Parts: sequence; C-alpha cells; structure tokens
Amino acid sequence: MVAETLLSTIEANLKGVGVKDYEIYMQVPTVTQLYLRRGKTELLNKVKHLGYGIRILDKGLGKVSSNQTENPQIETCIRNAVLMARQSKPEKFTFPSQTKVADVEIVDKRIKESPEEVVKDFAEQVVEIAEAAKVELPFAKVKAYHMPTSIVNSEGLDREKEETMLFTEISFKTSRSGQLSEYWATRYARRPDDIPKDSLQRWAQLAKENLKAKTPKTEKLEVIFPPHVICDLLVPVVGTHSTGRALKTGISKFEDGEAIADKSLTITDDGLYPYGIQSSPFDDEGNPQSRVSVVENGVFKNRLYDQYYGIQCGEDSTGNGIRQATVFFYIDEKFKLLPYNQTSNFRVKAGKKTLEELISEVSKGLLIHKLSWLNPQAASGLFGSEIRNAVSIENGEISAPVKGGLVSGNVFTLIKDITGISNKEEIASGETAFCCVSPYVRFKDVQVAGD
Repeated sequence: MVAETLLSTIEANLKGVGVKDYEIYMQVPTVTQLYLRRGKTELLNKVKHLGYGIRILDKGLGKVSSNQTENPQIETCIRNAVLMARQSKPEKFTFPSQTKVADVEIVDKRIKESPEEVVKDFAEQVVEIAEAAKVELPFAKVKAYHMPTSIVNSEGLDREKEETMLFTEISFKTSRSGQLSEYWATRYARRPDDIPKDSLQRWAQLAKENLKAKTPKTEKLEVIFPPHVICDLLVPVVGTHSTGRALKTGISKFEDGEAIADKSLTITDDGLYPYGIQSSPFDDEGNPQSRVSVVENGVFKNRLYDQYYGIQCGEDSTGNGIRQATVFFYIDEKFKLLPYNQTSNFRVKAGKKTLEELISEVSKGLLIHKLSWLNPQAASGLFGSEIRNAVSIENGEISAPVKGGLVSGNVFTLIKDITGISNKEEIASGETAFCCVSPYVRFKDVQVAGD
C-alpha cells in the first residue's frame, strides 16, 4: 500500500509540473542478514526499505533516484530530473508500452515466508561443514532478499513482480607450520538449493588441500574452467560485443553470420531460465524478457537490445535493459542505476561428457577452482588473473594442488580453442560478472605463468 500511494504521489507531481514522458521504477525490498565471526553469530537483523528511480524525457533524458518519501523531497527530485533532461542532448526515444509477458519462476517460497529461518539454517550448515572439515571459519555472511518491484510509465505501462535472492560470502581457512591456505567464496542464487551442500564442502576441502599447493611452471596447458569462471570470462566480452550498444557505438567485433568460436559453443541469452539470477518476466524498463540465440555452433546469430538501442538500431527490444553493474552488484538498490543494454542469463549449452571424462582426456593440464579478480577488458578481450585454487592433471588423473602463477590470454582466442564442454550446467554467479548458466569448459593452449 505504501508503494502504491507513493507511486501515485510521484505521478501526480510529474503531471503537475507538465512532464508528459516519464518512467518510475520502485523497489520495496526486505533484507534479512546474518553475520558469523569465528563460527559464532555476530549479527542477525531484518531491514525493510524503499527506493525509486525516475526517468524523464524532455528533449533529452533526465534521471534521478531517491529513498525520500515526503512531498517536498519528491518535488525537488522531479525538478532536478527535468533540469537534467532539458540540458541533455536531444534523444530519439520513447518509453515502452504494455505488452504480454511470460510467467517465470523467480520466487523461493522459504525466503519469502521464512527468511530468518533460511539464513539461520544456511549459516548452521556452513559452521557444521567447517567443523567436519577441520578448517577455520573466520567470517561468513548470509543475506536473504524478498523484493517487490513496480514499473509505471507515461505510455500506460504498469508492471509488478516479486523475486527472491540469497547471497553468501564465506572464508574457509586453515594453517600449518606458518603456512596459510584459504578459499574465499561469494555467490548469489534465487534459492538456497542453488548453493548446494556439496559445493560448500568442496570449498572447505579446497582450503585444506591448498596447504600443499605448489606454483605451476610457465607453459601452455589444457585448462578446465568452472561455471563461475566461465561467467567472468564470457559475459564481459562476448556478452558486451553481442549488444545493440556495441553495434551502434562501433566497438562490436562480431558480424551477423560470422564464425566466432569453436563449433561446440552455443550460447543463448535466456531471460526466462527458471530461477536464473537475472530471470524475470520483464526487464528493468518493463519490456518482456526473452530467449535469444546469440551463438549457434560457433556462429554469431543475434544481438541483444534494450529500449534505447533497439530504437537507435531500428529493432525491437529483446528485454535486455537491465539495472545492474559489473564488479559491484546491486540487488536491493537497483533503483539507483539506469537501465543498461546487457545480458540477462548468458547460457552456455551443455555438452555430452561428464567432468570426469573431460579430466580423463587431459594428458597435462589444470582444473581451475578459483582465480583472483578475473576481469577481462571488454573491448580487447585480454585477461590475466592469479591462480588461487587449482589442481594439476597428469595423464588423465587429478595430481597435486596448485596456486600462484597467472593464467592469461584473450577471450576471443579462447572461445576458438574449446576442446570439451561438460554435460551438467549450473546457475552461476561470477565475481566480476553477475550471472550466467554454464557447464565446465575445457580449452587448449592456455598460457600459464609461474616458476
């Protein structure tokens, strides 16, 4: 009711000062969070707040965001947005109108109804896993989000949705004879089940095993990357060059119908994937999200458009106007951002072989578990990152733990050097790219720099 009343108040103020073209994006999230310090609960609380973003078209586009709900503050926000719009360059733009959207599964019932129970249960599981693995748990946090969102605009669009999200950040550590080993993980998911117990157990075990890790040698190796690393590799580069924004600004390296990758690579931007991290019936402008075939058997097929670049390129929006950033992700404060032409859930099609089979076919290589701050340059595709947790592969078998040294290369080259894709995909969140759906992927001739 508060949100409905506030929306009506903002709209009345907009019309009262003669604004004809506008959009209001509003979130009313509840965040339940639990912090652990040395395995003990340090903080447990629940916070409900509200925020809104206003876009105005008056020759140019003006934008303002706020969490102030009193009328004088709302009036000030609107005046600022109008001033910005009138001082901006003229834009060819219209806000989207109401159209039919699909039903998408983005709500976890437990998070919605019992968020405190969810964060407590998850935290207890983390503590138990640390104790069983005999590793330290110096820090962990768990956040459960329930987020009603509304979008209205001057074209008669009126959208509402609710969604859930779980976030965890965990530090597993162990030490011996002055040596320290750690596995530090961050993950987002719609449901607790998407961060399964066996993943948590693997993280704890990796912290333990890494005490024996050695620095790799400098050489080119066959390397297997996990889903969350694939997310950080592909989304910033392949995702960026697949957008209408990249086409219009002249930076896209992809031509329609061009072979850009190995034939084994097929990518769909799937905004309707059940419980995908960026799944939604509509994007953050109100346009229906969809499934777009971006790469088919290595060939570039289709681009992704938001409302603005769809208009600039003479195409319909594909539902890819999303309020999200790279590196620092926004969940309950998306209202502060502008919609941006970007991927929803970048989905890499699974292959036919198990991860174990991919490993068995490697004569000499690495299975990466975690890299440090993998953040490729979007324009060039260049990347380099330190190995934090990995294992060597010798004659088709896991050998010894590895850490230190660098993995480097170019994403545009990497996607042409795929030698295998596993048969099980995961909903994954990266550390510098928000999300994707991917299996494990194996590449040849990856440069490793070490001793």
